[in-house]
Amino acid sequence: LTGVLLLVGVGVGLPGGMLLKIVPFLCWFHLQARQVAAGSFAVRVPHLQKLLPDRLARWHLALYLIALVLLAASVRWPMLAPAAGIALAGSGLWLAALLATTARRFARVARELG
Repeated sequence: LTGVLLLVGVGVGLPGGMLLKIVPFLCWFHLQARQVAAGSFAVRVPHLQKLLPDRLARWHLALYLIALVLLAASVRWPMLAPAAGIALAGSGLWLAALLATTARRFARVARELG
């Protein structure tokens, strides 16, 4: 149980949560810098919440917590391990989709800035 909580709880959860905050900030920061350098203030740089809305990030948190609970329970009841794996994979895929969406929004605004 300790291994599951440390490896998955901290080792997977911490970097995933950090990515959901750091990537949108870096996108916003680079867009702001490009906007100032180009002097193109006609294009609005989206706020962080537009790059990656919190409500979408909460879905990732929910999937991740479900996976963590199932993994912890699978220590006692091994038949829950496949469901835990599916939930953890779903959490990872949702994280990848969120980051890809943020990257697409960044690229769209970067093209508009020129």
